[in-house]
Amino acid sequence: MASKMPIRYPGEAPAQKLHALKEHFFTPATRETRISRSLAALKTASKLRLTQDQWKMAAENPEFEEES
Repeated sequence: MASKMPIRYPGEAPAQKLHALKEHFFTPATRETRISRSLAALKTASKLRLTQDQWKMAAENPEFEEES
C-alpha cells in the first residue's frame, strides 16, 4: 500500500509533480490489485435508484448536493 506521507517537490511544475506522483503510486507491482478492485467495484450492484433525468442532472452538475 502507498505511503500516507505527503510528497513534496518544491519548484517543480504541476505536470512534473503529477508525473512523479503517478510513478510513485501506480507501480507495476500494484497494477493487478488495482485492476481487480476496479472490476469488483464495477460488478457491484448500485444502491442508487435514480431516474434517467436524475442521472443526467447529476452528471451535468458536479456541484450537485444531496437534498435532505
